[in-house]
Amino acid sequence: MLTALSNGELVNAKDVCKDDGPFLCLECNTHLHLKKGTIKAHHFAHLIDAGCHQGYGEGEMHRQLKDEICATFSSSPRISNLQQERRDLKRVYPDIIFLFNFYGKWWIAIEVHASSQRGTGKSQSNQRAYLAE
Repeated sequence: MLTALSNGELVNAKDVCKDDGPFLCLECNTHLHLKKGTIKAHHFAHLIDAGCHQGYGEGEMHRQLKDEICATFSSSPRISNLQQERRDLKRVYPDIIFLFNFYGKWWIAIEVHASSQRGTGKSQSNQRAYLAE
């Protein structure tokens, strides 16, 4: 997982060092280990198998897409309160959330789905229909 809590603040693994801990899981509130290797993206991992699925399956492509979307949106004067992986919402954990100022103020949440393979069948047609709206 890419984000965790440290001293009550949301932190990103790429922006902290081990001395900034302790780090806690946003989902199960157990202690996390910061991994800052040279092969995989910097991330947090549970110290033991806690049975928590927070961040499971999010890879480097997923992280890069979120970073690129946020970098692009951050330059827009219509966008404020831009956040990645906001966890204080009830039952919804969007990858990106922001306040969009356009004929009023609208909270927009984005869930990034990254895959190196195209889906088939119904799920693929649903994605096209959703994007076309």
